[in-house]
Amino acid sequence: AKRHGMITLLKPHVWISGGWPGEVEMQSESDWDLFFDQYYQWISHYALMAEMYNVEALCIGVEFSKATLAKEHKWRALIDKIRALYSGQLTYAANWGEEFESIRFWDQLDFIGLNCYYPLSVKQKVKGNDLVEGFSEILKKVHTVKSRFGKPVVLTEIGFRSIETPWLQPHAESGQAAFNEDDQAMCYDAVFKAMSRYPVVDGILWWKWPTTLEVQFENDRRFVPSGKKAEQVIERWF
Repeated sequence: AKRHGMITLLKPHVWISGGWPGEVEMQSESDWDLFFDQYYQWISHYALMAEMYNVEALCIGVEFSKATLAKEHKWRALIDKIRALYSGQLTYAANWGEEFESIRFWDQLDFIGLNCYYPLSVKQKVKGNDLVEGFSEILKKVHTVKSRFGKPVVLTEIGFRSIETPWLQPHAESGQAAFNEDDQAMCYDAVFKAMSRYPVVDGILWWKWPTTLEVQFENDRRFVPSGKKAEQVIERWF
């Protein structure tokens, strides 16, 4: 990445089988203490790795939507401890919606991270600028948070599956939805068009690019834009 002049962000995920980090919630203060002690031991490993390899930015957590809103002081203490290990920029990747809009410790980080899976439209059939207008409304939410804290905002995740109508529930599994790379590309294009009109986002990390770019699947319904029309959209806009 560095050879190509790219900025690197190390973003470790706690991957929960059959669930997600937003479900993490303790029933007592002693359990919260244990959780944050163990979490620090885990994330400090990556902080040291990021420092050793001169990674420009480190994400201290991903989508702990209950833990962040319930235990602000614990996250603030965690940030202080990580800064003692790591000299680069720090962020946190908040889940879209309540968590992103309600976190109060953004002031302690270098930039605000948003995993942006807000629906672009509730319509099964879209036309004209429907998706562009939908993402423009999302950018208004981004602007509100950005203005409150005076920090840059990076979309630490945004993406759409190559399925029919991925704008309805961008975060959802593909289920029985049919493969459709045109609908995926429409979403990518709408995001770029809206951002060109309302430049409030300071960076994008598309979800998701595999390390095995040479591997292509027929009718691949994953978030991967590589080898699809969505990739052409990204290339054109960038």
